[in-house]
Amino acid sequence: MAELDKSRWSRALRALLVVSLALNIAVIGLVAGFALRKDRMGPPRAIELAFGPIGGALSQEDRHAIVNNMRENRDLRPPGRADGGDLAALVDALKAVPFDPIAFAAAMDGVTARKEALKAAAQNAFIKRVTAMPDAERLAFAERLERSKKRN
Repeated sequence: MAELDKSRWSRALRALLVVSLALNIAVIGLVAGFALRKDRMGPPRAIELAFGPIGGALSQEDRHAIVNNMRENRDLRPPGRADGGDLAALVDALKAVPFDPIAFAAAMDGVTARKEALKAAAQNAFIKRVTAMPDAERLAFAERLERSKKRN
C-alpha cells in the first residue's frame, strides 16, 4: 500500500515538473520573441509609405510620435464593421448589374477623399513633430535626410 502511494506521488510530481518546464519554455519563448521583434521594428508602414525617404530619416521615437498623434484624431479612425464605409460602397458598385460607372466613380471619390484626409493628417502630424524638435535634433534629422538623398 505504501509503495502504491509512493508511485502515485512520483507520477504526480513528474507531471508537475513537466508542466512547470513547459510553462518556463513558453515564457522564455515569449520574452525572446518580443525582444527579437522589438529589434527589427522599423518605421510604421503608414509613415514609411507617406513620406518615403523622409520617413526613413526620422528617428523611431519621432515615427511613433507621429503615428500616435494621428491615432488621436477621431476623424481618421476606420469605419466600423457594420457600416463598412467607402469600401462597402465600392464593392456594391462593382457587384451591380448592370454596372453603373457613375456610382463606381462616386465610390472611388470616397476612397480617394479618405486617402487624402489621411495624407493631410500625416503631414500635419509630421510638421507638428518637426516644429517641436530642438535645433540639434532637427539638424541631425536634416543630415540623415541628406545622406539618404545621396544614396538614391
